[in-house]
Amino acid sequence: MTASDPALEPVISVVIPTYGRPLALQRCVTSLARQAFPLEAVEIIVVDDGGIRPIDRAQLGALPNLSVVRQPHSGAGAARMTGVARARAALLAFLDDDCSVPVDYLEAVQAVFRHHPLTQVAQVRILHPDPHNPYGRLWTFGLDRLHRANIRQAPDGRLLSGTLGGVMVARREIFARVGFDPALNVALEDADLCRQLYVAGIDVHYAPEIQVYHHVPSTLAGYLGQFIRYGRGAVHLRRKWGRAPAPFRSCTLTGRRDLRALIHAEGCGRGLMLYGALWVRRMALAAGGAYELVSSPYLRSLVWRRSRPE
Repeated sequence: MTASDPALEPVISVVIPTYGRPLALQRCVTSLARQAFPLEAVEIIVVDDGGIRPIDRAQLGALPNLSVVRQPHSGAGAARMTGVARARAALLAFLDDDCSVPVDYLEAVQAVFRHHPLTQVAQVRILHPDPHNPYGRLWTFGLDRLHRANIRQAPDGRLLSGTLGGVMVARREIFARVGFDPALNVALEDADLCRQLYVAGIDVHYAPEIQVYHHVPSTLAGYLGQFIRYGRGAVHLRRKWGRAPAPFRSCTLTGRRDLRALIHAEGCGRGLMLYGALWVRRMALAAGGAYELVSSPYLRSLVWRRSRPE
């Protein structure tokens, strides 16, 4: 039986949603091509979420089991579910197109689920690979704070996470019970899935041995653009869940302790600059939320009705 035989079931299916970032996608796929894990046992499903220029499969290299699926632009959550529907492996590894992975990534994925067969979902450790990018360091600073607030130890000694990024690993069977909601097509579809898992009683384990590199934008505009989208997504998340219980604990990142930590790590000048960027990031979140509220069809219709002359 050959690796191209459709009857040969892959061990891991990697799902990569992508939209308008062909160079980043090539970097992601290239890192998968360098895996120590046998690539004949892996399928890679790239879901082109309706980019202006369709993804050219030929530009993604000669990986044995890589396919490209194109769909109308619907958001990362819908693209991931398209990948889930096509995946054949029992284990699903989700990557974003702005990520890359070390050579032992797939080996670590298999090891976690082999050593802990009851695990259903694993949150990976996400790192920023460029120490010279200040916004990458700031992103890492925020992520470390979130981990401290949201990672706890289970009775069996393993770590549980109250957060879940779109970059995660799961058994395919859980998607019979939960799924990325296509209605959250701007951002935070991963936070929505985390709440679904919580309600369904499915633990999210933190597996730091599975590492993924996230390439953060190197400009302030690119960095803040992410958080404007998060602010927009937060509006839809609140509409869906209201005050429903959630495992996630937020942290502002703009307290005095955060300022002291940044100055200690970066020095006074750069620490103050990055602390200021955290405040601007906070305003970007608020601006994204305000934009989404003002642009909602319901609010527009309400304003239009009240502005009509009697």
